[in-house]
Amino acid sequence: MRSLRFHKYLPLACIVFFINSLVFFPRGLLITTILSPGFYIWLLLRRQRYVLETFFAAMFPFAFASLVTGMQKLYFLTSFGLLITCYVTVYAFAVAIQETDHLDDVFRTLIWLNLAFAFVGLLLRFTSLAPIVWQMPGDVDNPANMMRFKGLTYEPSHYGTLLAPLVLYSCWLHIQKRTYRTLGLLAATVGPLLMSLSFGAIGLVILSVFVVQFKRYRTEARFRWVFVATTVLVLGYLALPSTSGVKLRINNLFTGNDPSANVRTSMAFESAYAMAKSKDIWFGIGFGQQKVIGSYFLAPNQRVIPSAVAGTLEEMGLVGVALRFGVIFYFFFKTRPDRDPYRLSMFIWVFLFQFGASYKDNLAEYMVWIFAFSPSVGFFSAKQPEPAEGEPSYAVPQLT
Repeated sequence: MRSLRFHKYLPLACIVFFINSLVFFPRGLLITTILSPGFYIWLLLRRQRYVLETFFAAMFPFAFASLVTGMQKLYFLTSFGLLITCYVTVYAFAVAIQETDHLDDVFRTLIWLNLAFAFVGLLLRFTSLAPIVWQMPGDVDNPANMMRFKGLTYEPSHYGTLLAPLVLYSCWLHIQKRTYRTLGLLAATVGPLLMSLSFGAIGLVILSVFVVQFKRYRTEARFRWVFVATTVLVLGYLALPSTSGVKLRINNLFTGNDPSANVRTSMAFESAYAMAKSKDIWFGIGFGQQKVIGSYFLAPNQRVIPSAVAGTLEEMGLVGVALRFGVIFYFFFKTRPDRDPYRLSMFIWVFLFQFGASYKDNLAEYMVWIFAFSPSVGFFSAKQPEPAEGEPSYAVPQLT
């Protein structure tokens, strides 16, 4: 079966997806962190030049500003070191993806392996081992107070981030080829995502597909698509019992009373702005310095800034935020993810995701950016027509 055949990068993909953040590892340490020196050597063997030099050149102004304004050196070096390992890992993955064929084989294999793992998780749910793969009611990071599947990751939202590329892949595969086989593949990804109850990941999947479909359809079909999709969502909401924890959280989200959403959005930006302004609004407080001054600005249950954009504002100031969006838009116009529905939906998903989740060295988030900016994962791009026989390859057909 082609979708389940072995791929040379499958072992590494399994590490990233299933066991990268082992429960006994300190928070922030990943298996890929340990492997990053090997990735750097691999990049040098692939004749990739100025890998670290580019990184240090971009980060030098922020490091210099921290040195001038003062910093706790141990926290700075630890945070900066983790960021370097993340950068090298992401760089290596981006190069590997560009040079690899049949990446869809890896996607399909991961989908079925994850389904099997989720089934094991369902069995563990009713045992004393449930906390290993489930976020339990009463946990500090579980304001929804519901059991949520997280696999072997930090939390359900991180698991949802890892699942997003697989869910969107299976979704577009089914839209392009509406068969029972593709429907089964879609169900195999949607099921585990629903188990996570990661409303951010689920909502962004729905929204990104909705926006891309709206863009693809003609005028009349657009309104038909909007009507059908809206009707399905409304009926699904109404079908939930009034006592459902899911329905209660949806109500809280729309009324602005959801603690998790507030911590990741308004509270995150308020805390980030206050911390950056307290030291240097232009260059932030510096890498890792949140542990020094964060207790004065964060809410009692907020240990870190759970927003990539807000975290950038906190540690790198307004200059860092400008750099972040400058890089994003540079790669958007250079790689044109809007030419493929899968890549465009990935871009929409992660662009919105960064405002209310993630952190600066979140490998899962960077993997989504890689998929959005890599033409090699344009599985559903329209094929360019072959030039007619005898017609020069540079000829451009004229519309009449």
